Amino acid sequence: MDRVENYFGRYKLLSEEARNYLRSKGRIIKFNKNAYYVMQNEAKHNWCFLLEGLVGHQAIDKKGNAKYIKLCPINHYFVGTKHIFSKSKPRTAIQFLQPSTIYTISNEDLKTGIRKFAELHEIYNIMKQHELDMRDIFLGIPSITREERLAYLYDHLPEVKDKMTVRQLCSLLGYSDDRQYYRALDYYNNRESS
Repeated sequence: MDRVENYFGRYKLLSEEARNYLRSKGRIIKFNKNAYYVMQNEAKHNWCFLLEGLVGHQAIDKKGNAKYIKLCPINHYFVGTKHIFSKSKPRTAIQFLQPSTIYTISNEDLKTGIRKFAELHEIYNIMKQHELDMRDIFLGIPSITREERLAYLYDHLPEVKDKMTVRQLCSLLGYSDDRQYYRALDYYNNRESS
């Protein structure tokens, strides 16, 4: 819980009352690597802040093929619904790509906290902007040459380096086979050594 409070405190000092609210309403949960938080057609009405690990969002087509479309690194959040103000199922499955630890609070309790504590409202808005910035990173991937995509990912999210399998990276970056990944890795390594 201290890590959550410390992170939030970087943006706005939390009152003792707000800290007590977050402690009483939320909890810390650990997940194993490859565990799913929700499948694409499920909903969990919780907001989750990632303390350790890495989370991937997968779109699964009608044939059952999964494709990673975005990541949630440490100190970012994900929601088991479309967003905290929705009861709808998320558009993606949410999977832990590394052993992970989250702070979780129900959407309703978070909304109440946002209404009750001005500092939580401000922190939520800052974190929402971080989420929009993160989304833009992943929306930019298709417009970049395949060879440059891995470098782009590591430039924008260095914390994910060495935390995903080749297959997961191929899925996320739109590579049709391992050869495309290894060409991109060569590009990245040669660029780094230049």
